Amino acid sequence: MKVKFGAIDFALPGKRVGNIKLAHELGLEGLQIIYLTPEDESFMLDYRWCREYYMEMGERYHIRFPSTNVSDFDRVGMVHPRNTEKGKYVYDTIDRTLDMAAAMKMDMVLYPSFMDGEIQTEEDLIVTAEALRYACKEAQKHKITVTSENTLPKDRIRKLAELVNCPNFKVSYDTQNYWRVAKLDQVDILDFLQKSDLLYPEVHVKDGMDACISSKLIGEGNANVLGSLQYLKNTGYEGWLHFENYYWKRPLCDESDDVFQLLKRDVSILKNCWRT
Repeated sequence: MKVKFGAIDFALPGKRVGNIKLAHELGLEGLQIIYLTPEDESFMLDYRWCREYYMEMGERYHIRFPSTNVSDFDRVGMVHPRNTEKGKYVYDTIDRTLDMAAAMKMDMVLYPSFMDGEIQTEEDLIVTAEALRYACKEAQKHKITVTSENTLPKDRIRKLAELVNCPNFKVSYDTQNYWRVAKLDQVDILDFLQKSDLLYPEVHVKDGMDACISSKLIGEGNANVLGSLQYLKNTGYEGWLHFENYYWKRPLCDESDDVFQLLKRDVSILKNCWRT
């Protein structure tokens, strides 16, 4: 498997289904779907008609949907025990997202631990691991991998993996988040994930200054994104590199009068970086 370039659909300015055609025009090969439920309605891909339309558009524009990123867990996180109201919502979301992933023939479902789901205490770690273990058991029925995206230090990542204890569990790596949230050395974490056989081959690529998420083009921030990319190249990485800079949001969109041109610049930066 060679390196494939994709994007998180929420990051692109084509606004959901329009991003399929946009990704094709940019020379990308796939989109990771953000599962984010509006406050007063269901998520569109809970519906079969929408799933089939996405798959139809994907075939037309030669765009794959290898995975989904369940950002609903930023609002109601996996730190809530199953016997609570919020915990029931977490497990229901796991069931719904795995159903969607199976129907759309995805390889992976990503469950993040940020904001309301941030793992701070030992109890948070245990409860989150229980939810991830449940997800892994259900995902095995469809040959789907479950990943955690978090900003834990190495010893806590290892403990989380031990608690989940499932062969289809991995960790999703992001080139800014470990530095942005926890001031951890990005390449050190990446090296740990790689050598521990926990790294899932879909990497989020974004950059920024300190705690400001997605505020710089690739290589122009201080998260050592280029160091992460060089490490991946040196170790023979094969998998997806997904753009996750939010080109249509401030402060990044202020760098150009045309966010589409800004996006094209970033695509060029990453592809040139990888090939040189």
